[in-house]
Amino acid sequence: MSKFYNNLLNRRRFMTALGISAVGLPVAGAFLKNRLRAQSAGSPVRFLAVKTFHGNHRDIWIPRSTSGAEPGNADMALSDLTFDYDLCTLKPLQAWRDHVTVLDGIDHAILAEIEPGFAGHERASAALTGYGVSDGQANGGGPSVDQILKTQLGSAAGKSLVLGADSSGLTGFSFNNSGVPIEPEDNPVKAFNDAFAGFVGQGDPQAERDRALRTSILDHNVAEINRLRSELTGAEREKLDAHLAGLENLEQQLNRIISCDSPSAPGAPSGSDWQYVDNAVSGQAHVIAQAFACDVSRVATLHILGDYPTPQLNLPEMPPGAMNTYGQFHNGVTHLIWDSQPKVGSAVHEVYSIGQQWMTKNFVAILEALNQPDPLGEGTILDNTIIYWTNELGANGGHADDYDNIPVVIGGGGGGAIKQGRYLKLRSPNSSNYVPHNKVFTSICHAMGLDTINYVGDPRAAGISKYQGPLSELMT
Repeated sequence: MSKFYNNLLNRRRFMTALGISAVGLPVAGAFLKNRLRAQSAGSPVRFLAVKTFHGNHRDIWIPRSTSGAEPGNADMALSDLTFDYDLCTLKPLQAWRDHVTVLDGIDHAILAEIEPGFAGHERASAALTGYGVSDGQANGGGPSVDQILKTQLGSAAGKSLVLGADSSGLTGFSFNNSGVPIEPEDNPVKAFNDAFAGFVGQGDPQAERDRALRTSILDHNVAEINRLRSELTGAEREKLDAHLAGLENLEQQLNRIISCDSPSAPGAPSGSDWQYVDNAVSGQAHVIAQAFACDVSRVATLHILGDYPTPQLNLPEMPPGAMNTYGQFHNGVTHLIWDSQPKVGSAVHEVYSIGQQWMTKNFVAILEALNQPDPLGEGTILDNTIIYWTNELGANGGHADDYDNIPVVIGGGGGGAIKQGRYLKLRSPNSSNYVPHNKVFTSICHAMGLDTINYVGDPRAAGISKYQGPLSELMT
C-alpha cells in the first residue's frame, strides 16, 4: 500500500473518529459552535450596572499609544492602543480590549447644571439615576435606569437583581420608582436562591441532542485518535497535534455552557479582607451569568465595596507597610492625590494604581463569567449584554467638582447595538462643555428595544437638548 494511500486513510480514519466528514476541522468547529448555541437566532439584550469607588486619575486611566502619548483621535480602536503601561489602572483590561469601550469625558452634568453645589459622596446617587439631588443618602430623586428598564420591559425583564459585594456607602446605587434606595443582597448564595426561586428547569430535546453530538465527536473516540497519532511522524503528526489542540480548546468552551436544567448555586464567600471581596464578586458574577442565560433576569446591578474601605491596602502587591502609612484607601490615598497633587509616579500613585487595578480585575471576573455561549441566541452572553461600569466620583480630583470626567467603561455589545473595542474621547478634559451621562442611559434603553425613550433622568433637564437622545458616538 502506497505511502500516499496510507496517509489518506489515516486522515479519513481520523476524521471518521471525530464523527465528521472531510470538510475540515475549521468548518466542523464552526458547525459545532452553531449547533451548540441557542435554539433561537435573536438573543435578548441584558443590562448590568457595576459601581466601584474612588474616582480615577485620568492620566493613568485612559489607554495610550505604544509611545505613551494620548490617543491621537477622538474615536480609535482599542487594538491600536494599550493599557499595558506603568501604573495604568485599567491594565487588567488589556486582553479584553475587543469587548469594552472606554468613554473619556462623560459627566454627571446634572449636578453641575441643574443642582449645582458641593458634589462629594452624598450626591453620588446620580450615578445610575441621572437626577440632581442635594443629598442622595435617603432619596435618589427618582428611579435608577435598571428599575426603569424593569418597568418598561414588563414581564420580559424577569427579576431585577440588585446585588452587592461587601457593599456599603453613603448612597445607594439602585433606586425604586419613588427614589428610595434598594438594599443590595451581598450574599451570593441567597442571591442565587432568590433569583431562581420557583424556577423549574425543563429538559430540552435539542439541547440533549447537542450534548450527545458533543460527546460522540469530542469524547467517544479519543483512544482511536491517540492511537492514530502514534502512527504519524513529522509534519503529519504536527498537523494532528494542532487539530487536537483546537479540539481541546473547543471542548473547554463547550463545557462552559450553562445548563438551565439544573442551575448551580455559588459557594458562600470565604476568606477575609480582599480575598472575601474577590470571592463575593466571583459568586455574584456566577449568579448574574446564570440568571441571564436562563432568562430569569435581564436587568441587574452590582455594587462593589463602598466609600471608605481598607481591603486594597492589604493586597499582596502593595508596598510593605501600606496600611500603616495610609490607614484607609479613600481618605489616606485618594485624598492625598487630590489634595497634594503629587506627580504621577510618586509612591502614593503606585498604591492608588494597585488598588484600582484590583477593582479592574474584579470587573474582568464579571466579563469572564458572561463570556460564554448564549443559550438564547448567537454569540456569547457578553455579546448580548451592556455592562455600565461607573464610579461615584469624577477624575479631576477634589469633592468640589466630582461630577465631571466620570470614569466609565462599557462592556459587551448589546446585541450589536453598542460599539465594542473603541476609545471615545467625548470632550477635552479641561472643557466645561459637559457631556451628560443621561445620554448613555438613553442609549442603553434604545439597545434594549425601548427606542421611543428620548431622555432618562431628572425631569428638570428633559427639555434641554444636550441631555436628550442617545449618545450617538456609542451606537453602531
